[in-house]
Amino acid sequence: MVYHLIQANFIKGELSPLIHARVDLELYRSGLALCENWLVLPQGGIKTRPGTMFVAETKFAAKAARVVRFIYSTETNYMLEFGDTYVRVYKEQSIVLNGGVPVEIPTSYTESELFELQFTQDENNLYIVHKDHLPATLTRSSHTSWTLADVSFSAKPVEWVAANYPQRVAFYEDRLVLAAPPDQPNTAWFSKTGSHSNFTIGTAADDAMKIVARTGQVNAIQWMVEDKLLQFGTTAATRTLGGSGDAALKPDNISQRRHTTDGSSQLQPVQTGAVTVFAGDKNRRLREFIYSFENDRFLAPDLTMLSEHILKPQLKEMAYAQDPFPIIWCALKNGELAGCTYDSDFKIAGWHRHRLGGDAGRGWGEVESIDVVPGIDHDELWMVVKRTINGTSKRYIEFLTQPFDDELLDKTEAFQVDCGLAYAGAAADSFSGLDHLEGETVAILASGAVDPLKAVVGGTVALQGGRTASKAALGLPYTATARSLRLGIADAEGTLLGQKTRIGRVIVDVQAALLTKAGTTLDALETIVLRDGADPMDSSPPLFTGSRNVVIDDDWETGGQVYLVQDVPLPATVRALTPAATL
Repeated sequence: MVYHLIQANFIKGELSPLIHARVDLELYRSGLALCENWLVLPQGGIKTRPGTMFVAETKFAAKAARVVRFIYSTETNYMLEFGDTYVRVYKEQSIVLNGGVPVEIPTSYTESELFELQFTQDENNLYIVHKDHLPATLTRSSHTSWTLADVSFSAKPVEWVAANYPQRVAFYEDRLVLAAPPDQPNTAWFSKTGSHSNFTIGTAADDAMKIVARTGQVNAIQWMVEDKLLQFGTTAATRTLGGSGDAALKPDNISQRRHTTDGSSQLQPVQTGAVTVFAGDKNRRLREFIYSFENDRFLAPDLTMLSEHILKPQLKEMAYAQDPFPIIWCALKNGELAGCTYDSDFKIAGWHRHRLGGDAGRGWGEVESIDVVPGIDHDELWMVVKRTINGTSKRYIEFLTQPFDDELLDKTEAFQVDCGLAYAGAAADSFSGLDHLEGETVAILASGAVDPLKAVVGGTVALQGGRTASKAALGLPYTATARSLRLGIADAEGTLLGQKTRIGRVIVDVQAALLTKAGTTLDALETIVLRDGADPMDSSPPLFTGSRNVVIDDDWETGGQVYLVQDVPLPATVRALTPAATL
């Protein structure tokens, strides 16, 4: 008997192996066993991850660095490279130069302290805190003029001394909030309203305040974010603080409340709409801090329950990009990049994993730091990526390019390579400027056609056979691999799970795709033929939208699982998958 079993969406993303037999759950039909280098789309399909564009090498290749956003407005924003005792500035996808040299601000923050820093921003001032440093501000005067200075406080609290400075920072109701010095980890100080350096405590409505989170035990404040109430996570609870009712917070009107007993790590959370998403105390879970009208309190449901394996390597940093797809990005301690396509209104939380091209010892380029800034046409995820290049360890600043949209871009503009560069200009048969990939093998898309892999020599690669191209994308190759779950329909007549099945063919429905492969094993993939008979054989065919039948050479032992693979620098979107299974 032949079953045609359509999977019309993949919205749950890569599911935990603990769920791979839960055919009784409706979500089983919307998940994947593997989703690597594919984006889960909020509409239900999957799209190959776009590539990363190379920007610059970090100042010290042998030392860690961190990217931190500085957003003055949606039109004026920067990415900052924090390294060992320095900060460098990036704007509009390039490093900012002054007199031909990078703009650089000296700091006292060492390499070992970089990921302990916390930040908040007030217009042109970025506030920075660390237990071993007096709170400071990085102030922008112009693109090339920046100043780092300790905050000059009025009535600085006597508790703040060397090695006991505040470690957490936020703004709330026009007050600067500094909290959690090591000796008083559950205490927060609120500045005078509108005077962010004045911590003179008093009784007037706008005077500064000192507030202790009374919890029965000393639970350290890990993060604070501004909403209608000041939200903050501690090592053993999530809480809110503000004025009673709709009144402002003031010395004689303070209301604090515990909502959940879920602990937090020190990672700064992300906010989207009315939701704050924070990391659990072991950095292996993400939770929503969201108000429930039904319960009249905030709750903290787990976003990782169905995909608990994804964050097992532990979170290192997180950032949120809203456009074009709402994704919470997570840098993991093993160098992987994880994404959660997320929309609380539609209850979407689909996980996907990404391994960047190149190698730093684990088989992929290791993402060490991430942050997001608004770009011209999409929110840009910036990264520090560590790789071994030509035998030498390197760290590069890169950003994730715009996901391919066939309504906005031609396939000649696709960018599906990592740590790459794009060329647009007069027709050329070779391309230079690839010194940062010297000795590495790169993938090439030239005027929409895939060229064979080439090694970079002298910073240059040449096209095969002397052909020319006016547009090109050149960079490290990577493969996007998805795998469906085992066939597991459960109904009154039983289930297919565990029964021997054979996939004779599969129908793949794609949008704007070319050269996607399918099969039941990675050793026997079949190319999905997307060229129509009318397409000229001496040119690259156009991207294809529609369904194609693929004949599969399968045995009876694969459980009916199907791989979808894209291993060339071309885009693909898969909208549905229909295997034809024979019992």
